[in-house]
Amino acid sequence: MTSFELIGTMRDRLENIRQWRGQLTDVMLTITSHGPDLTGIRGTTDRIPGGDALAMLGPWAPDADHGDDLPHPDQVLREWRETITEDTHRGSWEECWRWHWDQTQRILESPWAEEWQQDLTALWWRLARLTGNAPKDDVPTMADAEEIQRHAAAVPDHTMLTLREADRFAPGIENRVKRDRNAERDRARRQHRDPDYRCDPEGKYWCVQDLRAHYGFPVLASVPVIV
Repeated sequence: MTSFELIGTMRDRLENIRQWRGQLTDVMLTITSHGPDLTGIRGTTDRIPGGDALAMLGPWAPDADHGDDLPHPDQVLREWRETITEDTHRGSWEECWRWHWDQTQRILESPWAEEWQQDLTALWWRLARLTGNAPKDDVPTMADAEEIQRHAAAVPDHTMLTLREADRFAPGIENRVKRDRNAERDRARRQHRDPDYRCDPEGKYWCVQDLRAHYGFPVLASVPVIV
């Protein structure tokens, strides 16, 4: 690969990183099972559905040890800019991203070139897999249902899920909610009143906090008695 082609490749990856980072919120429930370490090689650590996306959008400790196999988009770009410029940058994500884009050629001509490429490539692969943009011959296998359920308690209260999505974390909860609402609707009709539902969705999405409070998400999803 010529130097011109390499510059184009890394700028293409930077553009993908920018676009895919913006998609993380929409793929919170993407199921991933394995991921690369910082060399870009597929790892063997089980990944939770949504967990990686949540972690990559969340905060990171600037003094944490390097070498994490779940690179944060913000952390990777900010720490590399600080390493190369020897200056702490406090600007926005967009400003930091733009600096890397503008300085790609200079970085590839620097002593940092190989390590910078490795870290950005690892980040590129992680985001590609999380957002469903991985090359067809490298799409990760689906995590099994037990793996999804094992991490249901970690879903934040403010998360909005459809009942179908909630059922992936807590099998049975979709039927549980529907049975409860049908029963209340029948009672209300017999008593000539409006239904008094335990909680209502916002459109088709239900707040996990409500599902926890009224339907025992995820622990009590399979328990016949509604709490």
